[in-house]
Amino acid sequence: MLVVHRLWRAGLALSWVALGCGSPPPPAPSAVIVVAPSAVCAGDDHQTEIVIHARDSQSRLTLVPVAPEPSAPPLAIHWSFSGAEHRIVDEDPDRQQVVLTIAGDRPLHVRLRVRNADGGEAIALTTVGITLPDSESGVCVGSP
Repeated sequence: MLVVHRLWRAGLALSWVALGCGSPPPPAPSAVIVVAPSAVCAGDDHQTEIVIHARDSQSRLTLVPVAPEPSAPPLAIHWSFSGAEHRIVDEDPDRQQVVLTIAGDRPLHVRLRVRNADGGEAIALTTVGITLPDSESGVCVGSP
């Protein structure tokens, strides 16, 4: 009976070790958002088209900007937006680029999630800001 008990304890210990020692996570991609313009004038009322793209995102994590590898498999791209009321004007079939407009009453928060062929995921966040017109000229500083 003592031998059976020890074998059971050894099996239990091995199963705990096996559960804790899984394979490493998949390599992470690099998610990059580019926005132009980065702000619109308060009260824009959907007049300015904002181009948002993920073309600089990579299938592998990079610490410095580099051109995407042409032979790399495509990334799965998912955009989400919150904050300002927005309207999507145009979108690429591969979802790498979205063109939209906003009401201009508050900032638009942009979230990009990319997934590579290995299953690695990365998230990038940015905000399309709102600028106020200059009190003298009436021109919005920092807007297009």
